[in-house]
Amino acid sequence: MDPNMFGDDVNKTIIPVPKAAVGVVIGKGGDMINQIQNVTGTRIQFKPEDPGLPERMCSIMGQKEGVAAAGQAPAPT
Repeated sequence: MDPNMFGDDVNKTIIPVPKAAVGVVIGKGGDMINQIQNVTGTRIQFKPEDPGLPERMCSIMGQKEGVAAAGQAPAPT
């Protein structure tokens, strides 16, 4: 991923996501994570799993508003 794709206003945050919710966030074939990225204009990546932690770290990169929106995206029901 090219950090310059977001211009000068690049923001990054890392949030913990419970391991049980990672599949829901990614969605079938990546549909959900792609939808969140497209709507918010961000790039979302999960860090490799750490067996000692109950969650996976999720990196969100983009413009400030998009990063905030992606971090608050509700899980589908």
